[in-house]
Amino acid sequence: MLNYGKMTSYPIFKGFSAKDIECFVAASSVRVSAFGRGDILLREGDECRKMGIIIEGSCTGETFSESGRREITAYLGEGSVFGDVLAMSERGISPVTVTALTEVSVMYIPFEKLLSGQCLNSAALLKNLAAIISDKYFGLLFRVNCLSKPTLREKILFYLHEMRLEYGAATFSIPFDRSALADFLSADRSALSRELSRLKKEGVIDYYKNTFILRDNKTKNKLL
Repeated sequence: MLNYGKMTSYPIFKGFSAKDIECFVAASSVRVSAFGRGDILLREGDECRKMGIIIEGSCTGETFSESGRREITAYLGEGSVFGDVLAMSERGISPVTVTALTEVSVMYIPFEKLLSGQCLNSAALLKNLAAIISDKYFGLLFRVNCLSKPTLREKILFYLHEMRLEYGAATFSIPFDRSALADFLSADRSALSRELSRLKKEGVIDYYKNTFILRDNKTKNKLL
């Protein structure tokens, strides 16, 4: 059963009440699908004509080189939207693979029906969608800037600096384990682990699992 109250916190439903969302769902021919960890929700090269909203769990957007190397292009948590830009494109062919990191539930909305105006509150939802697409642009710009750094050390520090700014605190958690972080930074996992250990030994960072401290002159605390 959908938790409409929780869904009011999703960016796509900004300004909606729980009752608004319930009415939208009832009038919009939405479909809810469940996936297990590791399942593929959308495969690179697939045609996509519907927008997916993650209502439980998390996923990654991934690309694969000809040699089979994985690169993570995006992290998709609860409330995230995928397939939106594809559904608006004439071509509509996915350049990425969306894979479940955990057990996932997705609510699919047929984009053509949304644009037809038949859906209740479709104008408000499209306005929110425009803001989400704008945020995705800046997310892609962030990754490009991260990958443009000449050394792995600089990539790591740039990524952690941006995550600290996002959280607004010196201590923060990242959404990736070591393997996924290496894929996001387009780096070898062993090299990433060595560089993280080196930065920790130098006192630049501290970490425990996926929780980090990026130190500056004001940050002297340590993780337990």
